[in-house]
Amino acid sequence: MRLRRVGGLVVAVAGLPVFVGLAGTVAAAPARTSPPTIVVENGMTPPIYSPAAATTQVVWVETDVDTDSNGELDRVVVQVDLPAAVAGTSTTFATILTASPYLACCRFVENHPVDLPELPQEDLFDVPIDGRVTGGGLTDGWASESVRARAELARVTADAVREQFLPDGYAIVTAQTVGTADSGGCPTIGDENEVLSVTAVIQWLTGKRPAFDGLGAVLSAAGLFFLVFGILQTNTYGWGLSRVWLYVALGALVLAGYALHARTRERSGRAPLVSLSLFRNRTSNLGLLTQNVQWLVLQGVFFVISVFLQQERGYSAIQTGLTLVPATIGILLSSAMAQRMASRHPQRLLIRAGFTTTMVGIALLLLLARDDSANWTFWPGLFLMGFGVGTMLTASVNVVQSAWPEDVQGDISGVSRSVSNLGSSLGVAVAGSVLVAATAGGSAPFLTAIVVVGGFAVVGWVAALLLPHQQHPADEATPTR
Repeated sequence: MRLRRVGGLVVAVAGLPVFVGLAGTVAAAPARTSPPTIVVENGMTPPIYSPAAATTQVVWVETDVDTDSNGELDRVVVQVDLPAAVAGTSTTFATILTASPYLACCRFVENHPVDLPELPQEDLFDVPIDGRVTGGGLTDGWASESVRARAELARVTADAVREQFLPDGYAIVTAQTVGTADSGGCPTIGDENEVLSVTAVIQWLTGKRPAFDGLGAVLSAAGLFFLVFGILQTNTYGWGLSRVWLYVALGALVLAGYALHARTRERSGRAPLVSLSLFRNRTSNLGLLTQNVQWLVLQGVFFVISVFLQQERGYSAIQTGLTLVPATIGILLSSAMAQRMASRHPQRLLIRAGFTTTMVGIALLLLLARDDSANWTFWPGLFLMGFGVGTMLTASVNVVQSAWPEDVQGDISGVSRSVSNLGSSLGVAVAGSVLVAATAGGSAPFLTAIVVVGGFAVVGWVAALLLPHQQHPADEATPTR
């Protein structure tokens, strides 16, 4: 293997893997003592660290491609090796990146039908050719042996780079390209998607792209699950049983664990799944609250009316859906007018008007709809409720996103969608628990559930009243990238 230094860039080529060294790409938190100084002797860097004391970290970097078309961007697995003394310092270090589809052999998948007697690169490997590549995937002949040979070469070369340069003070980064080994997506070796997946890793190394926080994703998902699951258990056990509050407390504890995890990552210079600084902006928090309540009210009312129509009136799913159509029409009409209204009126005014219209719609449902009333008695309330929700959906999103600078729009957008989804889940959970509790207590269950959900609409209306007149991007609270 030959090394060639080009300015601040080190490029090494050995067989299939491609190595790109980027000066100043890996950094860590401040240390108590200064790391050894890298010296250059005769154009070479001699060892100054012990290989046995090296530290290893594995991260997932999200790319800009979705090769398996599952609706989610593919993530590639990246291993970072640092000298022991380097871990915990605030110094940036030259990095050698190894990107290859053969680092962790072998993910055999079905391939597109081809029938080739040989491939152009067959002469690169001393592998017997006793088969062909067919539409059924990799055969037991030269194809599988060739892949294993390349994988072995890639691993040997990567290990050699690690052993050679890690003691010299370099950070060694090894990336499994998209669709290979533990990385997500489909293996698209040699095409644009593979190049883009490696580009994403380089962007992460240079601080232009955050790594995926796997532990943070598990903690946040588990915390929200136990929180909503605890509320759902009230459908069976009511609000007074300790089991219900045990799940709720467990969810809160896990979410507190996520907060501690996120703070730790930010202090060490790494980006968490969701930065806690995203919740330090008053305007954004109020906007998120209105978003959550909007979906809670909408899904809560839909759930109550659906159960009422099917249990009390014996409606089928299709009949129930047709009864709810006026709400859908209201949402579509107001959403179609959203851009025009947003250009003419302040966003906070639209949110207030939306909650007011929604509450009027809920009041009409309570006044007109009865156990034996005609279907049309549901329509005015449902239409106004849908129109009100549609009016403020876009406005609430605008309030949240306009409160932040451009460089964190992707992060706050994800938080915004998650808060909306949480509102939908809570709406069904709260409405269902109230129905069960009211039935057990001898009260009118459907009336009680609608009133409780309407109470949340009042909470959203109050939050809309508290929104400031102007929103300015929170440059002072930009999350860690």
